[in-house]
Amino acid sequence: MLCLKRSKFTQVTPFAKQLSHFTFDSCYLSACFFTPPSQSSERAREMHYYVFTHSQPSPLRALAAAVGGVVLAAALYWRYSAAAKGSTHYASSKSTEVPTGNASHNPTTTAEEKVIPPVVEINDTPERRQAIQLYNALKGQANAAFQKGALEEALLHYQDSVDVLAAIPVAVPDAEIVQLSQVVRANVVLVFLKMERYEDARMLATFLLQDDVRPPLPLLCKVLFRRATAMLKLGDLDGAIADLEAAKHFSPAPDAVINDELSRVLKLKQKS
Repeated sequence: MLCLKRSKFTQVTPFAKQLSHFTFDSCYLSACFFTPPSQSSERAREMHYYVFTHSQPSPLRALAAAVGGVVLAAALYWRYSAAAKGSTHYASSKSTEVPTGNASHNPTTTAEEKVIPPVVEINDTPERRQAIQLYNALKGQANAAFQKGALEEALLHYQDSVDVLAAIPVAVPDAEIVQLSQVVRANVVLVFLKMERYEDARMLATFLLQDDVRPPLPLLCKVLFRRATAMLKLGDLDGAIADLEAAKHFSPAPDAVINDELSRVLKLKQKS
């Protein structure tokens, strides 16, 4: 780019002076606009206009500067016109792509399209059956500890039961294994609520809701309700209302507990 100090061109003809002023101002603005933020304006002038700083002024050089400015403007116009065309072509090519994957993550998927999830065959090996039996035993111990108020003990047994499922030698856990794990994790959310560890309860419930395999509707409603309870304790009324409304929506049948809690939180929201 070109950068000239206008003070050096005070003795040229009026026409050349006006033309050079216009060209120099345009080039200076271009330099300031395209210079990275880490470089000062003075550094920009040194970088982009050094070619003229050691030259003697003359109308010919002013005319050359004007021509350089026109060439610069044409080059910038060509560059950004090409970039705009390229982005338009990219957008048009993206719009013609065939939608694939999960319909909930693909806004272009129509209701008539069928999204078939990958099928994971259940390899019911002896190791798998033994692991599920041990899981059920540990979960039973955890439930018993929870019933008697031994929350720390319940937490340990729940963790052991999840570890047993994770140790099953399979490349990809099947839906049954994932749902068994979801039941335990939903119980751990409840344990965290009882222990007043509301942030832990909220985070674990969020991770559970992000599973690739959706929990069964009754369990989904429980997790949403428990996360709403955690959010309410954390002072997030809007989040609690959203989860309660989602739980009400997904509930297989009208649930008086969900409806009553939603009404109560809505009243709290109105008062706040």
